[in-house]
Amino acid sequence: MKLIPFVTKELEKVFSKSTMLVKLYSAFYKNIVKKEVKLAKINNNDSILFIGGGSIPCTALQIASMTGANVKIIDVDPVAVERANKIISKLNLSHSVKVQLTSGQNINAHDFSVIHIARQAMPHDEIIENITKKLSRDARILLRSNLSCFEKLNKIHVNNCKCIYIRQIKQGLLGLKSTFMLTIKKNRSSESEIKKGNSYTDGFKPNVASNMVS
Repeated sequence: MKLIPFVTKELEKVFSKSTMLVKLYSAFYKNIVKKEVKLAKINNNDSILFIGGGSIPCTALQIASMTGANVKIIDVDPVAVERANKIISKLNLSHSVKVQLTSGQNINAHDFSVIHIARQAMPHDEIIENITKKLSRDARILLRSNLSCFEKLNKIHVNNCKCIYIRQIKQGLLGLKSTFMLTIKKNRSSESEIKKGNSYTDGFKPNVASNMVS
């Protein structure tokens, strides 16, 4: 397991026991989530799958609060699922946010229009492989990753799908972490439909070209 995702996962378990720490932790992600919602144009008609919610699923909760969309969170850690459910209940969001114990490699994502993949949800290539295999509709995938990990996704065989658009939000001054949005079109076979992606950097100059999965 990568060090940063592991540390994030364990910190969330500790912070989830304190209401004050949960609020502080959630505040760190608020601006990032606003950019992701804008980038993917999420609204209350979307059905959202959040993979790797952890003990404090602050991104999923903020998306639900900002947009009014229904959100399903999954995680492979039973302790994280239990603690996430407690936080959701305290916030009175149980009607719109559900949590399930399962993995991104096994979940059936066919009913979802937006899939958000956390950085600590691993391995990204296997998760995307499973998602695209089971999609029954066009979808937007938001992937939190660093550039080196994202570049490896070019090697994935995306099942009967075309990624026609990729945009990037850089997180922080150094831009070491990013959110990549992949717009997936199901059952497209024409190469002419594939477009080169762009970068949305919120004032930062892109230092790399966006990549394309096909």
